Amino acid sequence: MNTINKPRRDAAPPGTSTPLPLHRLPSRRLLFVVLVGVVTGLVAFSLIQDILVYATATLAPSQKIWRLDVDVEQSVYTWFSASLILVNAAMLALIALEEGERPGGMHRRWMTLAAIFVLLSADEAIAFHEWLSQRLHEAYQTGGLFYFAWVIPGMAFCLALAVAYGPFLYRLPRRTRFWAVVAAVTFLSGALGLEMLGGRLAEQQGVDVLGYRLMATAEEALEGLGMVMFLYALLLFRDRV
Repeated sequence: MNTINKPRRDAAPPGTSTPLPLHRLPSRRLLFVVLVGVVTGLVAFSLIQDILVYATATLAPSQKIWRLDVDVEQSVYTWFSASLILVNAAMLALIALEEGERPGGMHRRWMTLAAIFVLLSADEAIAFHEWLSQRLHEAYQTGGLFYFAWVIPGMAFCLALAVAYGPFLYRLPRRTRFWAVVAAVTFLSGALGLEMLGGRLAEQQGVDVLGYRLMATAEEALEGLGMVMFLYALLLFRDRV
């Protein structure tokens, strides 16, 4: 009888790591569709309320369900957004642990990203950037596109991160890299682009006008969709596609 131990067919090749059972959750496409649906539903309800208040005047501001408004801090959408960012942070940490077992896995880069996303989640929940924006605005009398002054250090941080992570991004699998870039562009188009345009409009007309409300709602929608896309990119990476 041959007693030589044969390798299991499902064993991972030497020098590679086996993804944790998280990949056995429902398919990434289903998760993507569900999360996009949640973002779309919350944004649509908030948008309908704003139209009823500011366009048709059939609803008084006091009659709005403010907990379902996407542009207030203590709302369902803020909780959902902070939770989604935290899920991305957890996924990044999981990838960092898995990549720590692979030669050249750059697990420190993944873990640094995880820490950044934890801070982003905390900021979404406690609105630190709004506090910072007010302080900078009062100190330097910013206006126009920089009326919400936090965008100035925000742009500097994003630029530094892009330079630091350029080579890292290039090494990712093609589909992962594509979705990560699309996610970043989508998120930053809202978080910085529409925030700057909204700041100029808020300075000129105030925040209680339909134009600003539409811009703020679009901003939150882009941020939420960007985070959903980034989660999809991370799931693609774990499957190496």
